[in-house]
Amino acid sequence: MKTTACIAVIGLMAVVSCDIATTDTLLVENETAFLKRCSEEVLHARPDATTWVDKHCATRWRRVENSVPIVEAILALAPKSPGVVQSSREIRARLPAVQWSPDGKTGVLNEMNVYLQATGNGITFYWQKQSSEAPYNIIDALRIRGITLRTLGCPQYPGASMGREKVITGQLEGRPSFVLTVYSRPAPTGIDQAIYQVDVDFSGKIPDMAALRAGHYPGGGDRAFAVDPSGWKADCADPE
Repeated sequence: MKTTACIAVIGLMAVVSCDIATTDTLLVENETAFLKRCSEEVLHARPDATTWVDKHCATRWRRVENSVPIVEAILALAPKSPGVVQSSREIRARLPAVQWSPDGKTGVLNEMNVYLQATGNGITFYWQKQSSEAPYNIIDALRIRGITLRTLGCPQYPGASMGREKVITGQLEGRPSFVLTVYSRPAPTGIDQAIYQVDVDFSGKIPDMAALRAGHYPGGGDRAFAVDPSGWKADCADPE
């Protein structure tokens, strides 16, 4: 398996460098600023969190660092113009850090499995591990790169053990928006698999709430043991 070495240069205007076709986006928040903001937000919501807030925020930052290769892959594929359909060959060329299968439809990026969508407009990153929690934080990792995120909706599943999911749009300045679905499920028991999945659609089609309810969004209809959501919310906490 090919490993990706990434180094975040300290500073608000630093660049993240990886063995992936990098973009020209800059960091808008470094580790120090992130930890400070995280601590303030947690303590505002939970004034009694003083004994564990530092550890909690440090864990969130490690998950951000682990998500850098995924972020770089997403930003490398984000079209500069609306309606652009990329061929499998173009996608593979933009993601040299992925170890691709012989047919070029699937691959491996560090510990993530990578799947190309048949339309050429999307990609899926999938991780699972028994009796664990996901080591990723893709939403914060996008935010600190200056990507504008807007929540479209959050499906509500009947039980907490079925995981949490959030559908959002992401936009680089001067480029079309893309749709991103993040699903996370810590292992409910020691024999279960923890799951973290990121589905991205670059077609430029933004689903409304009716489309979300119908499962017409990246990764829709294949979550939580195929159980349909019991409802939708307009916003929710980020999946962790």
